[in-house]
Amino acid sequence: MQKKIKFLLTRMNFLYSFIPLAKMLSQNHDVEIIIPLRLVRNDKKPNSLVWGHNVKEALDICHNHGIYCDYYDLELSEFKTDILFTIEGHGLQDTEKLDYEVISIQNFNDFTTRIINKDSKHIYEKIDTMWVCDGRYEKLASKLGFDGEFFVDMLPGYWQYKDISKQYVKKQLKLEEHKKIAICYLPRSSTVYQKETHLRTIDWNTGDPKSDLNHAVMFAERLTKEGYKVFFKQRLKNRNPELEHLTNYIEDVSIMPYTSMDMAYISDLSYGYVSAAIMDCATLQTPYINFEKTQYPPETMSLYTQHYLGNTIIGVDINTPINDIVLPVKREQDDLMESIMSSRNNFNDFIWNKDRRAPLF
Repeated sequence: MQKKIKFLLTRMNFLYSFIPLAKMLSQNHDVEIIIPLRLVRNDKKPNSLVWGHNVKEALDICHNHGIYCDYYDLELSEFKTDILFTIEGHGLQDTEKLDYEVISIQNFNDFTTRIINKDSKHIYEKIDTMWVCDGRYEKLASKLGFDGEFFVDMLPGYWQYKDISKQYVKKQLKLEEHKKIAICYLPRSSTVYQKETHLRTIDWNTGDPKSDLNHAVMFAERLTKEGYKVFFKQRLKNRNPELEHLTNYIEDVSIMPYTSMDMAYISDLSYGYVSAAIMDCATLQTPYINFEKTQYPPETMSLYTQHYLGNTIIGVDINTPINDIVLPVKREQDDLMESIMSSRNNFNDFIWNKDRRAPLF
């Protein structure tokens, strides 16, 4: 039986997860990506749909991928759908429990700050299923109040690489001449201070940006000596003016395909400072160094350590002498395509077994 499925789009960087999943589901179901104007009206971040140029780009991207997208000025309770997909519960802040099923894709690693904030934890009471990349999210989510179901597997944003080679991506980014590429996911350009309010009261912050930036540059100098072409990657909202003049400084020039994820896909080595890019690198089998900082709460750091994969994805104390750091070793096997197909099939099985209803695709 054909189902109505909607994807709740409030930020531009949701598209890289929504579109691969929507394209597959649209083969047999009524699929639509919706932009809820009431919900984005006060969101002033650069990638928010409050900006007219972002709305136009989102509509164009969806159209180019054959997915219907439109914007509405309705409450979520007014939408007629069987399933609603959201990213981390975005859009559910001011709603009651909805009549239809809500599946939340846990797309980023700021999970603890998103769920334990006093003003946002209630969002997870309105979610039926949380899609996570690692089973260890379950224990943490339950500890923090989520009591719904879990689907544990590769997230759909990575499905887009099923038929895309690294050579093709390098060519699109005009990087095919570089033999060894390293990507630095830059630390924030300013310190963010926050307080946990649900598990306990504890002040924490993202660290000294000047110190972290100097560390990033010094580590890049070591990698350059070892033959890497190092690129400094930053999000627009966290722009580092000290580096933006460099030819190897990049921001997200594309949302779909997503520049940050493309760089993780083609790089031979990557490093960051408690960056959500660790999830991309672990999934895309790219060696990654997470420079750990003590300012973060343990629940947040636990999300990063769970991605560590032997000698491929590692954590290093930021105070470790740079020349003493043993670089991660790239794994020889490449089972990414197999993992993508397995994830797609497993998602179908999950939906089928959930309520003994007809498969989605």
